[in-house]
Amino acid sequence: MASPQKENGFTPIANELMEALARTRISGEARQVLDVIIRKTYGFNKTEDRIALSQLCLGTVLKKQTVCKATNKLITMNLITKKDTDLGNIFKFVKDYSTWKPLPKKVTLPKKVTPVTKKGNNRNPKRDIQKTITKDTLTKDSTADAGDVINPVIALFKELNPSYERLFARLPQRASAGRLLKLHGLDRLSKVIPFIVHYRADRFCPTITTPIQLEDKWAALEGFAAKLKSNKSKNKIIV
Repeated sequence: MASPQKENGFTPIANELMEALARTRISGEARQVLDVIIRKTYGFNKTEDRIALSQLCLGTVLKKQTVCKATNKLITMNLITKKDTDLGNIFKFVKDYSTWKPLPKKVTLPKKVTPVTKKGNNRNPKRDIQKTITKDTLTKDSTADAGDVINPVIALFKELNPSYERLFARLPQRASAGRLLKLHGLDRLSKVIPFIVHYRADRFCPTITTPIQLEDKWAALEGFAAKLKSNKSKNKIIV
């Protein structure tokens, strides 16, 4: 059982700095590297020191490439400085927290829209659809301007889905609505969705209650509409 004791050594750091660090968003690996740098400097009553890359890897249990990326991120955020010398790199923790540049807040993407690494030539339609939901698309969908365009599409699902308002907050559904809008236009969607509402009781009509389902089953819906047309349905087919 671990039993750390201050008498065995400690790292003196001002409470004001600890509070500033707690308010600053730093990625996990970068914070690990920063802690080691503070330990190797303040822990030995130094403001800066020569720290080998191997020491940072050993202290964080991270790979060399990860440590290098984390170090560069800390430099970009102005949390540390690095001086290259013939004997190695000298690191210094920047205690003037008013000059720090915290990372911007970001939206955590659902696992379903996490980019998938392509391996071999195996095709997976569901995975391919997920790949089309790019970071740029999600970023645009989160803005007010994009919302003004996409929200009317989501609102069309009111009669299909009693919980349609929840779709407004789901990035995959919003991204799908955006693609439907771009491909088919609001006017056509305004006719297609009432068509689904009218025929949803028909056992041959695809079950559609969300933008993603409409996008996935558009071809099946066209087939259903064509079948109605071939049977000389009296209803106007608009799909």
